[in-house]
Amino acid sequence: MYLKESTPLLLKENEWAAQGGYKLGWKLVRGAYIHSEPDRGVIHDTKKDTDINYDSGIATTIKNIASGPDATVGHLVVASHNGESQLKATQLLKQIDNKKASSNVVLGQLLGMADDITYELIKKHQVKNIIKYVPWGPPLETKEYLLRRLEENGDAVRADSGWPLLKGVLKALAKK
Repeated sequence: MYLKESTPLLLKENEWAAQGGYKLGWKLVRGAYIHSEPDRGVIHDTKKDTDINYDSGIATTIKNIASGPDATVGHLVVASHNGESQLKATQLLKQIDNKKASSNVVLGQLLGMADDITYELIKKHQVKNIIKYVPWGPPLETKEYLLRRLEENGDAVRADSGWPLLKGVLKALAKK
């Protein structure tokens, strides 16, 4: 969503889905490759512009999912290490109070990044639609992927950020 053309592209994809009679599945990210983008002119001018575009894309997509039989989007992953964006998506789902939308929208984060945000969403806001993903693949490619994520989201990694989440997971496993 850091690209200026991302919103028009989403709208065009929705139009094609409506014409073709199929549903889309979106994983919206704020800016996974913003640092390596060779053409800086295609990127939003400020981080604030990117944030507004990302949150707007999430809101539009959630409302689309909740719109009933005419929905062109079936599933959404709100992929972000930004706690505000995750909370906005959660609050919108609660406002809409639509079971289909709630069950077809998940908040996704890379395991080990922003685990403190995940923990707060679970404990403070009773959020249950969270996934933590673990990259898997050939070691070199996986390592390069993780290094890019770390470079782009270094502020989402703190030495103590995952401890409460890990304790909660272990406690939940011990109950089973």
